[in-house]
This record gives sequence, C-alpha cells and structure tokens, in this order.
Amino acid sequence: MADDVPGPKKYFTELLPEQFERALRQQEREVEAAQRVLDGMRAVQATLAVHVGGDDGGKFYLNIDGGHLTPGASPAHPVVLTLVQTRRDYERLIRDAGDSALGFLGGLS
Repeated sequence: MADDVPGPKKYFTELLPEQFERALRQQEREVEAAQRVLDGMRAVQATLAVHVGGDDGGKFYLNIDGGHLTPGASPAHPVVLTLVQTRRDYERLIRDAGDSALGFLGGLS
C-alpha cells in the first residue's frame, strides 16, 4: 500500500465528505458572486455615449435598461459616461476586451 493513499475507511468517512463539503461551499460562493453581478446588471438604467474619430467613426449611444444593452441614435437615459476616442485608441480597447462586453466595460475603468 502506498503511503500517499489513505485507507478506504479514512477516505470514505472523512476525506471525501470534507472535499465534497468544500466543493459545495465554493460553488455557493460563486453563485452568490454571480447573483450580485446579475442583479447589478439588471438594475442599470443609463446611457453610455461613445465618440470615435477617424475612419468609420461617429457618435454611438449604448442604452442600458434592466440588463439589456441596445444601440440607439440618441440617449434613452441620462448619459453617465462619454468616451471620446481616436480610431487607434478604439482599436486597442476592442482588442483588449476581446469577445467580452464586461471586458469592454472593465477596460473603460
């Protein structure tokens, strides 16, 4: 018997139940954290204004309402942030954010 392998009695009566309990508590913490993010996203009612200079640039309004983000030709809510970028800055932010809306918003901060 290898020294690093616990006996079946210890494993099934102590170690495995402790491991399972730790995994359960970790999952509960992750769900709680995810629920806070979800609740926060659903609570937002605001508009972000983005002004991008250069090729294919322009003014863009991102209206956030109840967890949904929709583009608009004008703000649907008070503008809480106006981002003014050159095309080069825009490209760097989008590359850094990747395929993540939260990455984009995190990049703004």
